[in-house]
Amino acid sequence: MIPDLDRSAWKRVALGDTAVASRERVDPNSGKIDRYVAGEHMESDDLKVHRWGQVGDGYLGPAFHRRFRPGQVLYGSRRAYLRKVAVAEFDGVTANTTYVLETKDRDRMLQEFLPFVMTTELFHAFAIQESKGSVNPYLNWSDVARYEFDLPPVDEQRRIADLFWAVERDRQAAKRVVVALDDAVKDLTDTSLARSGASERPLADVLEVCQYGLSIPADEEGPYPLLRMTNLLAGAVVGQDLKYCEISAEDLEAYRLLPGDVLFNRTNSVEHVGRSGLFDLEGDFVFASYLVRLRPRFGILDSEYLNYFINSRLGQRRIRVHLSKGVQQANISATKLKMVRIPIPAIEIQRAIVSRIDALRQSRRAAASRVSAISELSATLRREVFGGLS
Repeated sequence: MIPDLDRSAWKRVALGDTAVASRERVDPNSGKIDRYVAGEHMESDDLKVHRWGQVGDGYLGPAFHRRFRPGQVLYGSRRAYLRKVAVAEFDGVTANTTYVLETKDRDRMLQEFLPFVMTTELFHAFAIQESKGSVNPYLNWSDVARYEFDLPPVDEQRRIADLFWAVERDRQAAKRVVVALDDAVKDLTDTSLARSGASERPLADVLEVCQYGLSIPADEEGPYPLLRMTNLLAGAVVGQDLKYCEISAEDLEAYRLLPGDVLFNRTNSVEHVGRSGLFDLEGDFVFASYLVRLRPRFGILDSEYLNYFINSRLGQRRIRVHLSKGVQQANISATKLKMVRIPIPAIEIQRAIVSRIDALRQSRRAAASRVSAISELSATLRREVFGGLS
């Protein structure tokens, strides 16, 4: 895919021979910088820093003293399997667990080439293998510095880096479209609910079934898939990372899901509790006890409309009023869930609202598919240049 890739002049080098971990320090309270990047601000497999904190919005702690500048590479040295490598676009400070990297000699290795060396499958596999510790595995810079790769001459680096960065800019542009469409879906959902002109009723009045799931151990094998909270994703019920169970014919009849059932996550961390997904998988599936099956009354409440309401900003606000919050988890009982009020326009209007939202979500899926395709192209180019796992 990269024409005229001549490897005859490439040389085997160690990362530590060509790059250095900066030790420039800065006091966050000195007034010299106003943004900080913590580990949670960096995303897996994404070279752009999309989020950061403002210095002064809370106590940073003594570990936040490592200064970074635009163009330097940030590498999260804790839990290497998270694959956090990013390129700074602004001045800031980070903790000493994030390495700030730059090339030693730009006549030997270009700074803009460095991030792509560190985002290959080979580099990530090396970093995971060299990590120390089990609970919170970490890497010293000396560990990272031992990584070896084939380095092209500078003019070849420039040609490769220009191509990689063009692909990366295209990927980031596609991701911005996905984010914009996500916001548009939320806005359309809220607007449609607000403008339906419908009277509101508690869910208790419009549900045929509101049922807790099975309290039963989940196994790696068994005759029946047992859906859990991890199977709720972006408003859908997904058949991935499945666990299984063995139950009686009576329990299967009582807990088997039907197309159009809505599964509601009743207990989790505060940010995740209250989400739902629409079930439309083929086969005999049952569901775990921390989920609630919601089945609307036919002709009064549409399943897709209910699912969109629950996941809307309006629905989430109303659900959270009824949460019981613990130290680490929040919970909402079926009794309290049935108290949540929902706008109930005529069923034809509900289906029209669903149709409009579905059309916009289809555009979002197309945009997400483009992001995936560009990401795969980027990975293919890296494998072509640097090699891949055997």
